[in-house]
Amino acid sequence: MPSRRRSELTPVGYHDLLRDLRHPGCPACRAADRAARKRIDSILWEYVNDPDVRGALVTSHGFCARHARVALEVAREQAAGLGMAIIYEHLLRHCRAHVERYRDEGTRGGWLSRPGDPADILDVGDCPACQAARFVAESYLDVAADSAPDSEVTEALARDGRGFCLPHLVLGLSRASERERVERLARIFLDTSERLESELRTYIDKHDYRRVDEPKGSESDSWVRALGWIVGFEALGSRWVR
Repeated sequence: MPSRRRSELTPVGYHDLLRDLRHPGCPACRAADRAARKRIDSILWEYVNDPDVRGALVTSHGFCARHARVALEVAREQAAGLGMAIIYEHLLRHCRAHVERYRDEGTRGGWLSRPGDPADILDVGDCPACQAARFVAESYLDVAADSAPDSEVTEALARDGRGFCLPHLVLGLSRASERERVERLARIFLDTSERLESELRTYIDKHDYRRVDEPKGSESDSWVRALGWIVGFEALGSRWVR
């Protein structure tokens, strides 16, 4: 009987997840940031005039707030200001049309019957970079949820400072229909957060005037890492995910 190919035995993202677990923090944040940057770079250089891509960007009003910051970094690093200019010149015209329509409908109907919530102008679809980031994060979460207790992935996730941040945990839980998968993902977050809580308590205790002369340790940036575990390390900037 012929042997099955390795690619059929190894889940998508398995080896990438192991590589990202060599670094502390949330591996899904690291991979998501990398995927978003790659997608933004391809849009700015290869697909800036592609009609389907342009249509998706119009639907999403360009990049979301988080990935707009990443797009600025990518554009500066890759000298891709022209691509950004082309995209956002188009988007500004689109947004102006929305605002003009809101103004004109209100004028016609009278301001006692205003034309809906102005926040609807910002009612947008998913950012293309968010879509790319979510896809790779989901593959990591699926691998973790399906990994056996003695697997390389499970062992790597058990190391100090590794695990999934709360937003990615929630994404993983939303995909886990079996109780066993829920328990695996929850345990990863609970173990990581418990260790971090201990570091935070140490950080707090060392601010007591009786301990101010004690040397500082790994707890020194625990308050920043705590922020990352709650809101996602992507939100903290490139230093924490690259």
